[in-house]
Amino acid sequence: GECNRAQVQSVLPSIGEIMKSENVDFTCTDLDGLIDLMDTNHNDSISKAEFTYPIIFQAGGVTEKKSIQELQFDVSLCKYELLKIGEKVDQLLQVHVPPPSGRAAGRGCG
Repeated sequence: GECNRAQVQSVLPSIGEIMKSENVDFTCTDLDGLIDLMDTNHNDSISKAEFTYPIIFQAGGVTEKKSIQELQFDVSLCKYELLKIGEKVDQLLQVHVPPPSGRAAGRGCG
């Protein structure tokens, strides 16, 4: 079955009370915005799946929808930051770790 937006709007106060009782961090604006997140196909009707996922995300602290491009940007930014960290680690290792000297004892290299 499906519900219309007005039916879901009417139960939002109860959902808010449940979230409060479970110590979920949210604002009234977050709660009101859930309906927009729910109606993913924009047909003014909300299915069980459309209803469930935004509630779970809100309870987990994730309320923001992101496009693929935004996610790709975020991943690229993380990769860039990790590369910078890796370079700093390499610099620290060069300063604090002596380079290997000659052959390793006990190994038949060469």
